Amino acid sequence: MLRTFPTPYPDELLYSIFARYHIRSGNRNFQQSIKELLGYVPQQLHGLALPNSLSILAKNLHPITNLTVESLVVEHTLYPFYKGFLTQSEAFLLKNLMRKKGGKPIFQIAKIAIIERDPNKQFLRFCSQCFEEDVQKYGEAYWHRTHQIPGFLVCLVHKRLLNVSLVSIQDGYLDCYAANSENCLINDSPAICQEHTLQQLIEIAREISWLCNTQFDFKGLQWLRKQYQHHLVNQSFMSLPSSRTFNFHEDKIVSTNLSFYGKDCLSLLKPDLAEHLGRYFYRCLFACDVEPVIDRVTHILLIKFLRKSLKHFFEA
Repeated sequence: MLRTFPTPYPDELLYSIFARYHIRSGNRNFQQSIKELLGYVPQQLHGLALPNSLSILAKNLHPITNLTVESLVVEHTLYPFYKGFLTQSEAFLLKNLMRKKGGKPIFQIAKIAIIERDPNKQFLRFCSQCFEEDVQKYGEAYWHRTHQIPGFLVCLVHKRLLNVSLVSIQDGYLDCYAANSENCLINDSPAICQEHTLQQLIEIAREISWLCNTQFDFKGLQWLRKQYQHHLVNQSFMSLPSSRTFNFHEDKIVSTNLSFYGKDCLSLLKPDLAEHLGRYFYRCLFACDVEPVIDRVTHILLIKFLRKSLKHFFEA
């Protein structure tokens, strides 16, 4: 029985709870702590976002915590984000893998890339104002789950850009660090951007929040590709002649999106997105159902551009 397991804070990442447990446990190294929590030491890189063996963890918790596998998965991992572009059967399989030890690699089921190209996204993020308020309210800071969601670059509470910490997510469970003043340098100059860019990032974060908090029946990537083609034709970004071939007006959709979002916004989301927007769009629009990885951030950008919001797109 894990009697020193911390009570989770609102929107706390499970990794953060593990880090606080490690401090309370007095264990010399984190390997010992994670073995107490999960029964073994996971080697998977995506354990911070999509941990597994959660049934073992829930079984070892004291009943007074009222924590279940379901609450751990839904409230303290990035499962709600990654399930957004999965069918019901795929999402069920992903959640089931998070319950168990071992099995098929989670990154394959979630259809996410093994390596993150953007160096800034290899580190946990934090809001400096949330940090200070958490310390005042709880006596300590913690890693907020929503701040770690891909494409979520702003704090929706304080409407400001998130800061990049010194804690690397590439370490997986080799070590674990609680949020503190040594790895969250809030005295550094705050990240700033133009007001238009900030507002775009806020709107994108709101779309991601809707995706994470809304239950809807995703009909599959083949359906998504057909929906894209329908809207592209209606908005004159693609034409369908009498033959089976189509004409995709790539230059038009790229220039329109650059104007709509702004180069700075796109570059913050992905460092090479603005320069290679046509390539990113083409793969999402016409090959999303054959790609092994789902580029969720680019899909969100496309849907927001074509239909103003994910709600209008998925609930039409």
